[in-house]
Amino acid sequence: MPGSRGSEALAVVLTLYITSFIAIGLRFYTHGFILKHFFAEDYITLVSLILYTAYTICAALSIKYGLGSHVVDVPPAHRPKAIFYRWVLTFIYVILSMLTKWIVGIFLLRICPRKPWRQITIRVILAVITVFSVIYEVFAIRTCDPIELQWTRYNPIPPTEGSCNATTFATVTTYISTFLNVAADWILPALPATLVWKAQIPQREKISIIVLLALGSVASIATIVRIPFAKGYLDNPDYLYTTIDLGIWSTVEIGVALTTSSLATLKPLLKHMRFFNSISSSERLGSDSDERISNTTFGRKPTITKRVDASSHPRGEGELWRIDSMGVELVSQGDNTYASGRIQDSEIETDYQKGFQDNYKRV
Repeated sequence: MPGSRGSEALAVVLTLYITSFIAIGLRFYTHGFILKHFFAEDYITLVSLILYTAYTICAALSIKYGLGSHVVDVPPAHRPKAIFYRWVLTFIYVILSMLTKWIVGIFLLRICPRKPWRQITIRVILAVITVFSVIYEVFAIRTCDPIELQWTRYNPIPPTEGSCNATTFATVTTYISTFLNVAADWILPALPATLVWKAQIPQREKISIIVLLALGSVASIATIVRIPFAKGYLDNPDYLYTTIDLGIWSTVEIGVALTTSSLATLKPLLKHMRFFNSISSSERLGSDSDERISNTTFGRKPTITKRVDASSHPRGEGELWRIDSMGVELVSQGDNTYASGRIQDSEIETDYQKGFQDNYKRV
């Protein structure tokens, strides 16, 4: 019989936490010191990091008390503690899974052209994920009556009173959660990706933008892999050992999602470090002039562009473009789709110092 897998699980947990911490730290450095502005999804990322820290601590404690080891090798007094922390991990996992979708969704709401169907699709996906997550948490709390029976039933002398719902419920809800998460992971990036593919920009630039958008979908691979391990994992007499695969892949899913969603925002940092070429550039006509020639008309004659304050102009489809942290902004004009170039970092910093929350240019 194989030995404990606790050390393997702990290595995965700590590695992904460190990776996520570094990626999120770089994200905040990029937005705080280079762009000098934080967006709504950055605050959600901060909350996610705090919860992920709690998740990592609970995972380490659960492993300490026997998660990943064979039941016969774990002292009877430690078994309920291992299950208790695993139970807490489940709640944090559901919340983190929801928040990772919100990080991507709010980001896309900001950068996607304001086509009603795209905006509605993103909002519906986020609403469905949120509602299901809340329902999942509520029912999970009431799986056993009393609540503590979920872990005290593994005591050497289990309680004689109380009852728990069949584990079929846990299995079914896990399958539903997996389906929703995978669907969201692929649909959300696909919305702007289809727009980019039709844009009048070079093929190489299309691919680079789509790769950035697709980074958030990588976590869905771990979501799919964990499916076989969800079936009846607590029905097995060796429950502390058999549940470890589900725990590992759940950790991979969250860790990868937080890491990739932050990596996708680091292009301004890479450009600032001169490791990355910008997608396109704008020619400055003079530091004292707010008018310049745009090189990002992609097939059209160059036009004079002018920086304007969004508060004094109505936001019209195809009229005002926002400069986003990814370094590219998409806009629709009739049947055509265009991508704007990246304005120099110094210009972005100047605007933020003036208190602008968005940067626009009129075409």
